[in-house]
Amino acid sequence: MIDESLLLKHRFFRDIGEPLLGYIAGCAEQVSYPADTQLLAQGQPAHSMLAIEHGKVGVGIHVPQRGFVTIETVQAGEIVGWSWLFPPYEWSFDAITTTDVSGILVHAQCIRPHLNDDPAVGLEFVERISKVMQDRLHSARLRLLDMYGDHE
Repeated sequence: MIDESLLLKHRFFRDIGEPLLGYIAGCAEQVSYPADTQLLAQGQPAHSMLAIEHGKVGVGIHVPQRGFVTIETVQAGEIVGWSWLFPPYEWSFDAITTTDVSGILVHAQCIRPHLNDDPAVGLEFVERISKVMQDRLHSARLRLLDMYGDHE
């Protein structure tokens, strides 16, 4: 459990109302990880979401003969991990800390029942996650344009 005032300092949780804020606070804890810690492994069970307070996390995939390839770097004020919201509840990417990281870890098995039992609460949370997903998709599109666009 974490104090609600700590949640409200993070951009993702800002302006969340009750009862969702209370549910999240009851399902969260403060964590820290040293650099080069693997947080998520593609295909493994998705169990949490990390709201980064300090540090950076590389989100990517493992490529044979190349190893880990970073697709995006996520930093303070952002979140990592939403695969726990969607069956089959497995990570879609790998994530590795590129610096020391501290943040707020929200446990899926704790929060998911609240989201399922109260449709308004579930919708509020999924809308927040969807905004993050939309922003990441937009960012990926811009990177693809930069890589493959016409540079004449």
